[in-house]
Amino acid sequence: MRRITMSGILCLITIITFGQPFQVFKGDTINRKDNKGLKQGTWRKYYRTDTLCSETIFKDDKPVGITRTWYESGKLKGEVRNEGKDKLSAGVTYFENGKKMAEGYFRNQLKDSIWIYFQETGDTISSIEQYKKGIPHGSWKVFYKDGVLAHELNYVNGEKHGQVKEFNEEGKVIFEIQYKNGKENGLSVLYYPDGKLREKGNYKNGERDGKWQQFDADGKVVKEVGYKNGVEEVVK
Repeated sequence: MRRITMSGILCLITIITFGQPFQVFKGDTINRKDNKGLKQGTWRKYYRTDTLCSETIFKDDKPVGITRTWYESGKLKGEVRNEGKDKLSAGVTYFENGKKMAEGYFRNQLKDSIWIYFQETGDTISSIEQYKKGIPHGSWKVFYKDGVLAHELNYVNGEKHGQVKEFNEEGKVIFEIQYKNGKENGLSVLYYPDGKLREKGNYKNGERDGKWQQFDADGKVVKEVGYKNGVEEVVK
């Protein structure tokens, strides 16, 4: 899935500075700092072709209004509506074909709340993510190209926590497992495409623990293994 960051929305290439408190480019005064070193007014970045890459307006070092970025072709790449400190700023990015790539919120230039990502066609969601101060926190979902749910999990303060499920393109569960504080803990189950049990066992603190069983398509146990701290003990 795609990753969108505040810095990722902005271009990496800018014109060279020589320590002066402002720059003049094509007759415009840009990228100015006051005598306290705070950014003021319009700040722009350009590609090496002199094509505008990004534009942000600052007041006392804080972005205000709308920050915009462009592809080198000149097509709009992204916008962030800067709402000020501790307020959610809406962000949106676009594929070069003009279709929406992602939309969500920033708080203090960090991802926050819900982010939605789209397929390049722009009409189907590819994933939904939740953040808290830039850290994954809440429900995450990934979808197949036709919109069928492919994967779902939950984060708490950046760590996987709770049940993780994977689905096939028909919407049937093919794998599920429990996490606690970022590690596998609890029952892990793998299914055949028709939904029949294929393998099951338990994890403890990220290691296989206890009896694990594998089944054939008719439901018969074909292998049984015992584990302790992730180390295999008994094989049948």
